[in-house]
Amino acid sequence: MNAYPYLPLGNESVWVRDIASFSHSVRLIPLIVNYPLSGIKYDFLLHAMLSLSASHLTVTSTSPLYSSALSYRGLAISGLNRALSTSPESKADADAILATCWILTAVTIYMGESVEEFFTMIRGINLVLSQNWVSKYGTAFLNLQVGGQEEVLRARLNNFPLLPRHQVAEAKESIEMMRLLQMSESERGLCNSQLEMVTLMSISSLEGLSSPSCHLCRLWTKSYKPILSSGTSNT
Repeated sequence: MNAYPYLPLGNESVWVRDIASFSHSVRLIPLIVNYPLSGIKYDFLLHAMLSLSASHLTVTSTSPLYSSALSYRGLAISGLNRALSTSPESKADADAILATCWILTAVTIYMGESVEEFFTMIRGINLVLSQNWVSKYGTAFLNLQVGGQEEVLRARLNNFPLLPRHQVAEAKESIEMMRLLQMSESERGLCNSQLEMVTLMSISSLEGLSSPSCHLCRLWTKSYKPILSSGTSNT
């Protein structure tokens, strides 16, 4: 059984081949007594991987590893914040930061946290990508060019079967119930976009996920809130 982030799309082999290998890179500094990962250059990435593994096992087995997942995530976020305080000096440095952000996003899903927490992590990934480290250093990740993720999504959904009608109906009912709640203008606009997107999915999965409404949802997540500053309290 494998556990790796589904984002960015089309990078299954990269996670297994590239990211797993340089997560164990050793830094040439003296080890810190009683700190077993002090010799690992990207300890924050390794902690994120351990958090992902523990959270994945929590939902796929009877292993009671939720507290371990939470603890490792706290260590990963703390180390990631330190890494973000200085500019990377190589492709590996930049990829370690990007990989950690994507892994922590997957952890929020496995741990059953709120959509708000998920959007926070997505917002953080966009902030990191906006630093243009990919253009400066290159990257092991694939399909990060403009439109690259949409191309992968289109290829996967081109012949994707329609969603069951009852699932589409239940999704529409849930969104209609949310629209009854008191919310801001931007939140109401997001609900309307979601409703339009779900309606299109009853016709075509590809049309629903490539619709202008879906793009509006993505833009909303990009501008939602700053990254990580609020997540460090969950340690």
